[in-house]
Amino acid sequence: MKRATVGVILVILLVATSIIYGASSTDVQQSKQIKVLVAELDRVGKNINTINKQIKVIVAEIGRIEESSSGGASNENMKILAKKVMDIENDTDNKIKVIAKKITEIDDSFNEIEKKIKIIAEKVSSMDKKLNAIEDKPVAQPKPVDQPQETRRKEEPTQYRYISYRTPMYYSDDYNSALMNFNSGNYNMAMSQFRRISYNKRDEMADNAQYWLGECYYAQGQYRQAIREFEQVFSFDRKDKYDDAQLKLGYCYKRLRNRSRAIEEFERLVQYYPNSEYYELALRELSYLR
Repeated sequence: MKRATVGVILVILLVATSIIYGASSTDVQQSKQIKVLVAELDRVGKNINTINKQIKVIVAEIGRIEESSSGGASNENMKILAKKVMDIENDTDNKIKVIAKKITEIDDSFNEIEKKIKIIAEKVSSMDKKLNAIEDKPVAQPKPVDQPQETRRKEEPTQYRYISYRTPMYYSDDYNSALMNFNSGNYNMAMSQFRRISYNKRDEMADNAQYWLGECYYAQGQYRQAIREFEQVFSFDRKDKYDDAQLKLGYCYKRLRNRSRAIEEFERLVQYYPNSEYYELALRELSYLR
């Protein structure tokens, strides 16, 4: 009887401990209840140890009574001892039932929490799918604004191609018209417009207009006049076109077959404009000319 009772108690304790620690990992909010239950289980364990000691004492006392007593007195003492044992077992069973009930309640609570977690996980998964769908949806690109850009004639061989313009944020009407004439090959009209703009030093596009005057002459093969126009770019306070003009000076002298002067102009770009977008191009030209 003693071994069976202790065995049942140990099995319940193991099951309870397994449920408690397994569930504790699923929901932190139940930590207080778990701590209370573990403390109570610890107390029950101590009580069980005490009960085992009491049972041992009772069993030993029964043995002594059987040896020393006889007749009715022995039977009466046995009844008293048996009652004590029954009381101890009943008290232990009641405590085990209370613990088992609490374990069941907590287990049910954990089941509810797991259901809520599953519902939340499903919602998160649904939202994640929606977000992925939004990310995969192609974004409508804005329509390009019809706005002429500064371009230059592809006069150099393929290995010398470069972009020597920078698109300003705003155009005046005259500047815009001049660029359109340049792109259309109407160089005389473009030069007239660019020169009028370059005379007005307060115009924010004056330095650009001066640069494009040089481009007009360069496009027509008038390289010496183009050099004079490109050199005038450096007289403006705005420096947006300084490295552009410096590069074209090198190409002008290259077209005039003045190798030493072309090298000198490209070297100036490398020396004075190391952050220029044309830096590598100037180095490449120098490697061809040297």
